Amino acid sequence: MLYFKVILNGLEETFKCLKCNKTFITLHKLKRHVLYHKEKRFICDICGNKFVHKCQLNAHIKLVHCKENKYDCELCSKAFTNIHYLKVHFRNIHTNNKKHVCGKCGKNFYHRKLLETHKQTNHEGKRHVCTHCKKEFKTKAGYRGHIKTHDPNFKKISYPCTICLQVYSHRNSLRHHLKYHEGDIKENMCDICGKVVTSKTSLKHHMRIHFGEKPLICDICEKRFTTPQLLRIHYRVHTKEKPFTCTICNKSFSQKPTLNVHMRYHTGEKPFSCLACSKRFVTKTVLKNHQCRIQIDSS
Repeated sequence: MLYFKVILNGLEETFKCLKCNKTFITLHKLKRHVLYHKEKRFICDICGNKFVHKCQLNAHIKLVHCKENKYDCELCSKAFTNIHYLKVHFRNIHTNNKKHVCGKCGKNFYHRKLLETHKQTNHEGKRHVCTHCKKEFKTKAGYRGHIKTHDPNFKKISYPCTICLQVYSHRNSLRHHLKYHEGDIKENMCDICGKVVTSKTSLKHHMRIHFGEKPLICDICEKRFTTPQLLRIHYRVHTKEKPFTCTICNKSFSQKPTLNVHMRYHTGEKPFSCLACSKRFVTKTVLKNHQCRIQIDSS
């Protein structure tokens, strides 16, 4: 048996997986999680892929093998699941007709959504202008953060977590992180892999990864996504927009997490620490590469 009952402080009881040491607030969630360690018994007869849960197999078959491409493009023979996708493909790939024109700069777009994103990113909401360097900002918070960089007495402040010692450059980032240490956050724990998220909506989106669900479709290239956020970020591939700008060096990025990592090079923040040698790193990826080198050298 892969689980047993744990009593915490004589009051709260949790259930621990002996295989990976993850804990769960109910026995039902632990039992579902235990299946993750068991043999992948459900096999797709079409492609041979194996799955832990029957629902994962069903979702895989539905999404991968049961698509009926009834609508063929006469120019390139590419097939689509419905007439809407065929029309979008024909307009974007086989025509040069860009009907949507930006009234501010005259730039043309073949899709209305691309024009709207362009206008929001480049022409709307930039009301905060730095008097030192004339740089414009969409929000007052971004403007205030930038102004501090012109102050010769400006000190780079860090906010450490007193529980796990991870360090953050912004107070809001620390507040968001602290939610993971709160006891009630286990209500939003995935009972398959044990990952903890901050909301029930995030948990629902996370579960799609296990079930192979990608219900959101880009109406420009038909690529599928699990969450609205990933779809919005993907649209920037088509718009070439980079709405997140570093307030120190003006370098722009398409995603906020990428900007956050970039800012660490300015602040000197290294939140990821190696347990073997205590050396600190800017990103988790660099830390993992370092740990791999240690394992290779010691073997």
